[in-house]
Amino acid sequence: MSARGGVTPWVIVVSLVAGPAAAEYQAKGRRDPMVPLLTVEGQRIHPPGVDDDAAPEATRLVLQGIVYDATGNSYAIVNDHVVHEQDTVDGMIVLRIQPMTVTMLVDGQRRELTVAPPAAQDNQGITP
Repeated sequence: MSARGGVTPWVIVVSLVAGPAAAEYQAKGRRDPMVPLLTVEGQRIHPPGVDDDAAPEATRLVLQGIVYDATGNSYAIVNDHVVHEQDTVDGMIVLRIQPMTVTMLVDGQRRELTVAPPAAQDNQGITP
């Protein structure tokens, strides 16, 4: 309080010196989607942000599942992409989808992917 019985005004100055933190992409083993995959000349490049010691694409094919339809409307999940026959995944062509296998064309060679059997499930804590 001041000598006159009033309230002494205080001025509070707030300064934002640093500003907001810059957003940073967390790759977690995947490529940054904002980095191009092709050069200006159209050549495919290895994207930064992916494990540089990883095996070439042909050995990184992962078949995660198949939904088979005998009438030809089958699809599969390959490298996190839902694909049908004749679709392209990372430059590789899906040739055929069967109940347990997917045949791909990789660098001019056929490569067959097989669905992994389901892992044994632990039923601890689950009551019938």
